[in-house]
Amino acid sequence: MGHIFWGAIIGLGTLSIRYIVLGGSFAILLDADHLLQFLDIELIARMSHSIPFAVLASIVFFIVLRGKDLRICAIAFSAVLAHIAFDTFLADVAFGSNAKFPLFSPFMLEGVKFQGLDWLGIEIIGVGIVAVISYFFKRKQARLKNNLTKT
Repeated sequence: MGHIFWGAIIGLGTLSIRYIVLGGSFAILLDADHLLQFLDIELIARMSHSIPFAVLASIVFFIVLRGKDLRICAIAFSAVLAHIAFDTFLADVAFGSNAKFPLFSPFMLEGVKFQGLDWLGIEIIGVGIVAVISYFFKRKQARLKNNLTKT
């Protein structure tokens, strides 16, 4: 439930229920790699917890949606950050340890350690990305609507 909640917080940057739900859904889906590990399928460890994966997911959504809604691309990227933020929070609060992620996998497999309140900074960055993209998207929509009403 924590991943869903942290992902939903990411979606708050859009001020839209649809994107809040998508943020929670995307954040929990990152743990689908556990199913592959359970099935004993060979894979790069925790690649879904990396920045290149987040960029790739955003690009895929951009292509699929033909660039019509950048908010979903931003949420896909930021959901990875929300997932990492919750894992860091959980490691600190529940286990009193730090969390280590291969942030640049598959290019560098060395893990980056997060601890303490690092989760808060990561979550704020994610919300900020979504909020900024959402602001510009809504501004563009308002400008297009305004241009249509002038003619």
